[in-house]
Amino acid sequence: MRGVYGEGSKSLGNLFQISNQTTLGNDEKTIMEKVEKIAIQIVNKEKEARQYLLDENKLEIEDRVHRSYGVLTNAKIISTDEAVKLLSLVKLGVDLDLIKKYKNVNFNKLFVEIQSMNIQFESRQELMGRERDIKRAEIIRRRFNEESE
Repeated sequence: MRGVYGEGSKSLGNLFQISNQTTLGNDEKTIMEKVEKIAIQIVNKEKEARQYLLDENKLEIEDRVHRSYGVLTNAKIISTDEAVKLLSLVKLGVDLDLIKKYKNVNFNKLFVEIQSMNIQFESRQELMGRERDIKRAEIIRRRFNEESE
């Protein structure tokens, strides 16, 4: 398990990269079977952890989710790191049925869309850091507004 940007990177917004350690000597089918087996174990552990959070800390989780939602839907400037962390919490809230109206938001697509280089590409012009942070906040607000209509 690695950070979202590969070896040596930290996790960001509870997103991780999973890869196998051994590749030499195994065929693709064997590698895929091993990765799939581990992925299923991770999914099951995450489900257990989510249930534990709900059972033990529901009010705190609801508070963090709704605060994150509030920031994302009102921010005028937001960095990539902050946006990913907050989107991750809102996605958790949607997955746990703590927020019901954003079931149709494609969070995975939004995580990609708000990356600096994608914002730069879509704008068709060179943007400085602050300009990208402003554009990122606009994108997030627009996506949430589209889904609430």
